[in-house]
Amino acid sequence: LHEQFALYLEKTYPGDLGRFIDVLAYHYSRAANHRQAVQYAILAADDARHIFANREAIDLYTLAETHLNALADEDLWETAVHLHLSRGNVLILLGDLATAFADAEKALNLAQVNDDQGSTAVAYNLMAEIRYRQGAIDEVQALTQNILNNEDKNLDDDQLARAYIWAGWAAGSKLDYSAGLEYLQKARDISARANNNYRLALALEAISFLYYGQRNLENALEAMQKSVDLSRNFSTPVNIGFAQ
Repeated sequence: LHEQFALYLEKTYPGDLGRFIDVLAYHYSRAANHRQAVQYAILAADDARHIFANREAIDLYTLAETHLNALADEDLWETAVHLHLSRGNVLILLGDLATAFADAEKALNLAQVNDDQGSTAVAYNLMAEIRYRQGAIDEVQALTQNILNNEDKNLDDDQLARAYIWAGWAAGSKLDYSAGLEYLQKARDISARANNNYRLALALEAISFLYYGQRNLENALEAMQKSVDLSRNFSTPVNIGFAQ
């Protein structure tokens, strides 16, 4: 009955399934149609994540994981990587850093086994962010170096800049402001070249804090003003997420 209803929705609303993806995930799950349940549960989870319905997103990613495990299909490793990275980001917003780190580790292992350099960098950065939030600064430095040591492998500019930012924050946390600023200025330059104003604003914000730590107030104010000016054009997703 559940599968018949899901098939009815797909047949009746082929151009408007977006309204029903959570319903389809539920009915295919109840019908034990694992492949379709994974597909729709992840789509629904992604939608929930994008509107910061964080707990709903976690439930849907976990539902997808249940059916993904039931399939035991190694060819679906990219789906698994996406699931773990996405759920890890949501778990950060909910403050569950230990489980978020476990998700990031699972994504990292799958990405490395399948030689996916892009997802490997994303996982390392997610792990670095979590460890920074936990105050494990030495681990942040080690994790980011895994990316920075491979800079010559045509890594995505955004992930490379992100690694430099976390490395900069980590160095600044150890009061090594010179090293921190060197990292952050590289992040600034990469982001500027890529016209990535979101990452550029974050780099400038961090630069401002490190200049402030040096009591270089003029440079701190200049960097913060540039960051604020850039940030007027977008909302920071993490700030919105924490507000839910």
